[in-house]
Amino acid sequence: MRPNIIILSSLAIIAVTASAAETSQYIIEINDSGQITHAGKALALTSLATDITELSKSNKDSQVLISASEHAPLEVVTKVMDTCRKAGITKFMLQSK
Repeated sequence: MRPNIIILSSLAIIAVTASAAETSQYIIEINDSGQITHAGKALALTSLATDITELSKSNKDSQVLISASEHAPLEVVTKVMDTCRKAGITKFMLQSK
């Protein structure tokens, strides 16, 4: 199954596949230095993988929003996306800030 990718920017929403009310959403933030946070708490990639896997097991329709600084390292953003895919999350969104 190909993931549904939604790309958000400060200017426009490019694609929408489901409303947030219909699904559970997990928000991941990535800052300029590549630090990953969720709900204000810093996470290592391994901790993120554990959280995302549990989320996927508990709700197959869960969505992940990856909100990254426009200066965040592409390598970190890519690793977070790969972590989501490996955990079974097929619905994730990208947002730049």
